Amino acid sequence: MAYNNNGYYPYQDPRAYSQNPQQQYQPQGQSLLPSSSPHRIEVQIPRASQYDGASSLPPVGVFSNPQYQQQWYAQQPQQQPQQHQQHHYQQQPKQLKPPSTPTSAKSSKKNAKDLQKPTVKPKAEPREIDYALLLIDLAENYLSAAYGNGKTDSTSKELDYTRFCKLIATGLGCLEVVLKQWTSTLQPSVEAAMRLRYASVLFQETDNFMEAEEALSKGILQCERYKLYDLKYNMQHLLARISYKTNPRAAVKFLDAAIKNAEAEQHIAWLYALRFLRVSFSYDMNQPQETLAAFNQLKILVTTANSKGDVAVAATACAIEALAHISRSNSSESIEQAQRALASVRSAQMGSDIKKIPNLTVMAHFVDLTCSLLTDEYEMAMQKMKVMHVSLEDLRDSSGWISNGVFKVPVSQTSSRAGGSTHGPVLIDKSGRSYLQLKWLPKDEIYTLGYMLSAAVTLAKNPQDRMAENFLKEAMVQLESVATTSNNLEQTWRQPLRCQAQVSLVFALCGRSAWGEAKKELATLKDMQQADPESTSESPLQAFILYLDGMICQGTGDSLNALSIYSHPLLSISPPPRESSTTTNPSTTHDLSLLAALNIILIIHLPTHPQNSRLPSLLTSLASLSPSTSQSRNLRAAHYLILSLAANTSNELLKTKENLSKVLTEAKVTANNQLMCIALNFMTEKFFKGMMGEQALKSARTAVNMARRQKNDLWTSVADGLLAESLEVQGMGKEAVTVREEARVIAGRLPGGMQVEEE
Repeated sequence: MAYNNNGYYPYQDPRAYSQNPQQQYQPQGQSLLPSSSPHRIEVQIPRASQYDGASSLPPVGVFSNPQYQQQWYAQQPQQQPQQHQQHHYQQQPKQLKPPSTPTSAKSSKKNAKDLQKPTVKPKAEPREIDYALLLIDLAENYLSAAYGNGKTDSTSKELDYTRFCKLIATGLGCLEVVLKQWTSTLQPSVEAAMRLRYASVLFQETDNFMEAEEALSKGILQCERYKLYDLKYNMQHLLARISYKTNPRAAVKFLDAAIKNAEAEQHIAWLYALRFLRVSFSYDMNQPQETLAAFNQLKILVTTANSKGDVAVAATACAIEALAHISRSNSSESIEQAQRALASVRSAQMGSDIKKIPNLTVMAHFVDLTCSLLTDEYEMAMQKMKVMHVSLEDLRDSSGWISNGVFKVPVSQTSSRAGGSTHGPVLIDKSGRSYLQLKWLPKDEIYTLGYMLSAAVTLAKNPQDRMAENFLKEAMVQLESVATTSNNLEQTWRQPLRCQAQVSLVFALCGRSAWGEAKKELATLKDMQQADPESTSESPLQAFILYLDGMICQGTGDSLNALSIYSHPLLSISPPPRESSTTTNPSTTHDLSLLAALNIILIIHLPTHPQNSRLPSLLTSLASLSPSTSQSRNLRAAHYLILSLAANTSNELLKTKENLSKVLTEAKVTANNQLMCIALNFMTEKFFKGMMGEQALKSARTAVNMARRQKNDLWTSVADGLLAESLEVQGMGKEAVTVREEARVIAGRLPGGMQVEEE
C-alpha cells in the first residue's frame, strides 16, 4: 500500500493562497535567475514572440491568463491628460452672430479642422511589477506543461524525456529564485505553499533530498507560527517520506512525533493519513518488530475510525491488514487472520461510501481468492474467481476508479476539523466533503494481476481447456502494453511480475506435455533473467529456471541430465526457514528443493537403476523435513505418492495402501488429475496385476479414463497397457488386442527418450 506518489502530489498551487489575485505583471525579458544556482540552469523569461517552434521550450500555458494578455500583452492606445479632456467637453459653444466682415474660405476650413481634432486620453502610470508572483505563475505553467504530456510511444520517449527535464528544471529555477530573493514580499500562506510545491517536485524528480528537507523544515516552522495546519501536516507528511529515503529510523521517529501532535490537537483526518503512512513504512522495513508495529497501527486506525463513524476508513484498514497477513506468511494462522479481517470489510461493503471505492472492492476479492489458493481449495477458488471476474467487469467503467491507482476514502465532517486542500493526502471537494487520498495498483496492473490469479486457479485444468495459458498470455500482453508508457521506477518492479508470468506459462506447457513449446518459453525466461540487473545466481528465479530445465529433461526421457540438474546445490535439501506471523513467507527455493528430491526418488526408485543407492539417504532427509505436514496439499500428495513407490517390502503393504488413499483424497480436493493418473496406474499395477475379478478390471478402466481426460499421452499409453493385460487375464483377448494397439499408437507420439521397446 502506498500513497499518491505521482508528479502532482503533494501539491499546493501557491497562487491559490494569494490575497491579491488581480496583481498585474509586465515581463521585461531580463534574466531573473542567479548565475550560481545549484540546479545549474539559466532561465531567460521569454517574450511571447520568442517561441519560434519545437527548438525552444514550448509556451504551454505560460501566458495563458487572459487578464495578463488583455491588459499587458496588447498594445494600449495613447491618452491625453484628464484635465484637457474635461476642458474640451465642458467648453460651451460660442453664440453665432452675423459676421461683421467677410471671412476667407481658408480660415473657415482651418477652424472646422480644429473642431474635429480627436481627443487624446491621458497615459496610465505603469504599476510596479511583482516578480515573485510572476515567477510563481511561470513555474506552475512550466510544471503543468511537463506533467501534461500524457502517455507516449517508445519512439518519442527520449525526446519527450528531454523536453520534460527542461520544463521541470525551468520550473524549479523559477521557484528557487523566489525562495532566495523575494520571500519577504509574499504572504505567509503563499510562501508556505510555494515551499511545499518546490520540495515536492525536488523529491519526485531529483535526488536533491537535502534541499527539499531544508525547504520543508523552514515551511513547517512558518506554518506553526501562523497556524496553517493543513500546510503543516502536508509538509510533515512529505518530509517523513523524504527522510525515509535516507534514514528510515529517523523518519519513523519523526512520524511518530507528528502522529502524537495530530492526536493531541484532534485533527482526526490528518491522524488517519499519518498512521497509514506509518503502516506503509513499517511494512516496507520488513522486520519482525516493525511488522508488529504495522498491525498495531492498523488496529488503532480501525478503533478510531469506528468511534468517529468513519466506516470507509475502518474498512480500508481491515483490507490492508488482510493483505499484509497473506503476503507475510502462508501459515494457517495468517490465512485465518486474513479471513477475519475480510469479514469486517464485507460487513462494511453494504454502505454507500464503500461502494464508491472500486479499488477496495477489488483488493478484497484478490485477498479472498489468494486465501483459497493457499489452502488448495480448487472448487472454492473457482467460485471466487467467477465472482471476481463479474466484479471487475462491472467496475471497469466506474467513475470512481482512477487509472493511476489513486482512490479517495471519505471522512466524516467531525473528523476533518483541520481542513484540507484540493491536493495532498487529505482532500476537500467542492461540496466541502473531506477525503483521504491513498494509492494502490494502477488500473491496468490490477487487471494484469487478475489474469495471473485466474491462471493460478485454472492451471490444474489447463491440459483440458488451456484456459491458464490464455490468461497468462493476456497478462503478458497487458504488461507489455503498460511497459511502453512506464518510467524506469515502474519498470523495476514490473519485471518480477513478467518473470513470474513466464514461469507459470512454462509450468502450464509442461503440464500438458508440450515439451517443444516449453523449451522455447524457458529460453525466453533465461533471456529475461539475463536482462534483469537485480537477478543473481542464487535468486528464486534461478531456482525456478533450474527446476523447469530438469523437469523438461525428465519429461523428454533425458534422465541423466535431469538427475544432474536436480542435484544442483541451489536445489539441495535444506531445513526450512523459520516461519511466524511476523516474518516473510518461507523461501520458494525450499519448496522447489523438496520437489527436486521427490523427482530424484521417482527416477531412481527401481532397484535396477544405477543410482538406486541414493534412495535411503533421500528418504531419511525427507522424513526429517516432513513435507507431509506442508501447507500445500499438492506437495503433501506428491510426498505420499513417492513414499508408496519407494515401499518395496511386503511389510509395508498396508502403509502403501494408506498413502495411496491419501494421495487420491488430496488430489481430488486440488483437482490435480496428473497425480491421480499416476496413483491409479500404480495402484492397478501394484495390487491388481494378473488378478481375476471385476475390481481389477474396474481399476484399470478408471486409470484409462482419468489419463484420457488429462490428455496425457504418457499415462494414457501406460493405462492402456495395464488395461490390455487385465483384459487378457479376464479372457477378453480380442478387446485386449485393440487396446494394446491403441497404446502403441499413443506411445509412438512420445519423445524418443520416453519410448521403450517391448520385450
